[in-house]
Parts: sequence; C-alpha cells; structure tokens
Amino acid sequence: MLRLKKTELEKPLHVALTLDGSKKWAESNKKSLQESFRLKFDKLFDFLQVQIEQEIPIMTFYLLTKNQDYIQEYIDEMKRFLEKLKNSEYLNKHHIKVSVVGKWYHLPADIVELIKQLIDETKEYDTYFLNFCIKYNGQEEIVDACKLLARQVQAGKIEIDLINEAMIKENIYTSYFLPPKLIIKTGSPKNTSLLLWDSVYAKTVYTNKPWQDFTKKDFMKAIG
Repeated sequence: MLRLKKTELEKPLHVALTLDGSKKWAESNKKSLQESFRLKFDKLFDFLQVQIEQEIPIMTFYLLTKNQDYIQEYIDEMKRFLEKLKNSEYLNKHHIKVSVVGKWYHLPADIVELIKQLIDETKEYDTYFLNFCIKYNGQEEIVDACKLLARQVQAGKIEIDLINEAMIKENIYTSYFLPPKLIIKTGSPKNTSLLLWDSVYAKTVYTNKPWQDFTKKDFMKAIG
C-alpha cells in the first residue's frame, strides 16, 4: 500500500491568491501606480515557479475584479504579463494548462485574443493547472450558475427539488477543478470574493502585506 509522507498529505492541492495592495504600496514607497502595477506583474511571473518547486497541482491568481475601474496602466501591464507568459517556454516546459475565469471576454479585443491563444495552446496539458480570475465576481458566478439551473428546470431537464450543492458546483465557472484548500489574501482589507462558492471549506490566510512585498518565505509559512 502506498504510504505518503506527512508533508505530502498536508500539502494543499489547490492554492488561490489575491494580488491586492498596489495603491497602498505605491503611496508607501512614493512610486507611481504604473511602477506598482509593473512590479506586481513582474513579481507574479517570477512567483509562478513556486507552483513547480512545491509541486502544487492547481494555483489560482485573482488579477482583475468585475467592477474594477479600467485603469489603462493596469490593463497595459496585465497585457505585458500575458504576452511574456505566452512567449516564454514556462508553460510548455512544465505542461501547464491555463484557464481564465470570469467575464474576461469584455476586455479589449487584443487582450481577449491573447487569452484565447494561451488557453488554446495549453488545452492538452494536464500536469499543472494555472488559473487567472479576470473580470471575476464571486457572487455573479453563483448567480450565473442559478440561471443555468433555472433554464434546465424550465426546459424540464431536471426537477427543482433535486438541485443540490453538487449541481451548483457543476454549473459554476470553476466546475472543472478542485476547490482551493488555501486562500492567501494580500493587502490590508480582510475580505475576499475569490472563488466564493468553492472557498467554503478553505483555510484563509491574511498577510496584511501588499502583494509587492509578499515573499516566498511568506508563502511557505502560509502553506506550512
């Protein structure tokens, strides 16, 4: 019989992170928002390697809320990050499948096309899974799932009394991957709508640090 080490048993299969605190970091360090956003995405690109080093099958990063104002500098830096990711050998080398959750198709056409390419080029990979929440709202995700179920009831495909938690899961954006075991919330406000349905049993760690100051040591402490 296969016996796993204690550390292997405790290692989370899915870790989700917010990347909050850009404005506070800029103010504290007397930097522009553009500089803060650039550091945010540069740090994210470097940080992706942690998934491979720690052999975490699924990682999710919250990049853009549904109602977040269009700050052009932010959109520019996010596009630069996605282009860098696409043009690197990182995804191919480690067989990482990219998924994007939310209403990202409402973004400018060039970013939508870039996201489509990332998804298509990695769709056959299944060693690691890298998810980005873009134009995402946790409550809206649940509302959309309820609408899908309501249409199935209306069409006579399911009975209303048979609707349960599993059916909700099957109809949310994240139906195809395991719920997170750990959510790491950077920035100071102790709230998050990240993967709202899936996070019910997740451990949440509040760092009180902006993402720009979050370190690998902080990550290891959170998953430990």
